[in-house]
Amino acid sequence: MKIIKAKSSGMSLIDHSILVSRFAIEIAKQSLLIKDEELIEAIRLSALLHDIGKCTNQFQKKVNGVIDETNLESKLKYRHNEVGWSFLSRFLDLPKRILSIVLDNSYWHHGISNKLSSYNDTDIEIIESDIQIMKDYVTSLQSNLILNEKEYKPKKAPKYYVTGDDADDINSERLLARTCLISADRLASSIIDITISDEEISKTISNSNLRCCDVDITSHIFYGNKRFLLQEHITTKIGRTTQINAPAGFGKTLLGLLWNFKTNRKLIWVCPRNIVAESVYKSILDELKNFGVNYLSVELYLGGEVKASNDLFNGDFSSDIIVTNIDNYLSPSVDNRHGSRLYTIINSDVIFDEFHELVSEAALFACFINIMKTRNQRTNSNTLLLSASATHMYRLWDSINQKTIHLPEKGKHYPAPHKQAYLIHTNTEINISNKDDNNLIVLNAIGNAQTSKFTIGADTLIHSKFEDIDKERNIKKLYDFYGKESERNNIKPNIVGTHIIQASLDVSFNNLYESVLSPQSTVQRSGRCNRWGDISSKSSLNIIRLINKGEVSVRELLYTNNLSNLWFEYISRYNNKEITLDELYVIYNNFESENEDVLYRYLYDKYVSSLESLSYIYPVKFFGISNSDIKSAGGNKLRSSNFEIFVICKYFNSEKYTNPYS
Repeated sequence: MKIIKAKSSGMSLIDHSILVSRFAIEIAKQSLLIKDEELIEAIRLSALLHDIGKCTNQFQKKVNGVIDETNLESKLKYRHNEVGWSFLSRFLDLPKRILSIVLDNSYWHHGISNKLSSYNDTDIEIIESDIQIMKDYVTSLQSNLILNEKEYKPKKAPKYYVTGDDADDINSERLLARTCLISADRLASSIIDITISDEEISKTISNSNLRCCDVDITSHIFYGNKRFLLQEHITTKIGRTTQINAPAGFGKTLLGLLWNFKTNRKLIWVCPRNIVAESVYKSILDELKNFGVNYLSVELYLGGEVKASNDLFNGDFSSDIIVTNIDNYLSPSVDNRHGSRLYTIINSDVIFDEFHELVSEAALFACFINIMKTRNQRTNSNTLLLSASATHMYRLWDSINQKTIHLPEKGKHYPAPHKQAYLIHTNTEINISNKDDNNLIVLNAIGNAQTSKFTIGADTLIHSKFEDIDKERNIKKLYDFYGKESERNNIKPNIVGTHIIQASLDVSFNNLYESVLSPQSTVQRSGRCNRWGDISSKSSLNIIRLINKGEVSVRELLYTNNLSNLWFEYISRYNNKEITLDELYVIYNNFESENEDVLYRYLYDKYVSSLESLSYIYPVKFFGISNSDIKSAGGNKLRSSNFEIFVICKYFNSEKYTNPYS
């Protein structure tokens, strides 16, 4: 049998495939929580067979430089992963579970570029001579593989994510198998010496998610501080998958860092939105400075690039601590351009901050649940989930044997940082008499927020649709006037915003007025009211049920009007009463407990809808991207529910148009 090349560089396909299989097996062994010999065998065979489509004469002409790329007729009609999948689908005889993984990995290890799932394996034309070459190649692997010549029913091209009764288990297993193969393929492709020892392979993989040095803070001045001692004690109770219910102002950033100091592994800190990520990044740098830790690299990775980093930064998505948003974290699982990060996102320490915000019908929610299911049930990776208003979401990824740890315990919160009381008011309209009463007004609809800025006479408006430069200016103004270092007084301009302002901003106002959305939103927004307990006057939490069209529509979009009304009626029991933050969390937890079934049903229905959206996402490989005057509406598919209208508009006072947005 003549030498079949894997690449134009000259390495033979069989040498490349064997090297990939060695890496893939070791990745699987180091990643798996429970040893699964059948899964490891499926991953091994996937690695040996993933590039079998390169055996064709036409592909070999290409890697040997025989094909003229300028000749359209000479270009490959089907890519090697499609050819390989078609051949294996027709002829390979394996147990059902193993075959499913091998076929999935063969098809998806590079993404796809033509019509998706619109053809059968028999639609891909493979000439008889190429079929024979691939059969001979299978024989040369000496893997006891059986090729079946019998007739069979044609198989449809697979979906990247499936729906149906067993979708959860199938999707999480395939994600893990793809992670092992794709990561192994990238690592093996960078190796020149194919005689690399098993010990070197093991070391390369085990070191990939470790930091270069330990962190020692045992002599730091924080020791002895009451809150610090509590934080340090909590880290001793954290398990592999842990949900921490901590109130606003508790110091979740400090807690997350203390936990990571103990594990000594690369940390990805995942936030629901950019504004939260920016706040967390700043807090991490401040905490590291307080500790005197100046030898850890930290980066803020947003929008597919590094937006900020400390002096030790050494490459995109490679720092000791990576602060990013949920979109960038999930991207490698749906976009092959970032496939090399799959091992990192599955096996690194991960903190999901304010994860309750991820619930939606968009693909992002199901993608998150799938990765959580993979991490919790199949791998030995560590996951910390932080929220002041956690939900019953854990039920979507827990199993009988692998359950999430809840701290301090299920349905309880750690104590609030202060005991100041708030006066609760519930109403159906916003009544503010003074534009300088130091109020935060949070509405759900951007249009209503824009109108209210003028009717209320607020100083500043903050929402997600501002240009970045305007958004940054407004956030800076927030910190200057309402941050921890700002002057404490009761006369400050009112601020109007939407839910972009409700979480993780270290700012404090005298009073809160919120258009009711969900119990989670009320709890999160309350954390911006007398945040540090150092305002001398009585603060008020004003929870308003507005019935105008904008608020009703957005409530239905972001939550449901029925559940929103249920929460409003529940919190209205405390109208005109004084409660502390601790008492607010008791009210919240009681509501969640008393209505667990209906609240979980809401989460489950959102997940099912989201999974349907996710099943239409494919990792597209991009070829020859060039600059063009044509505006491209790429969109964010993770944020999409598949039914989109794209629009463009002129910038204010300009002839320039925006790019298309959904």
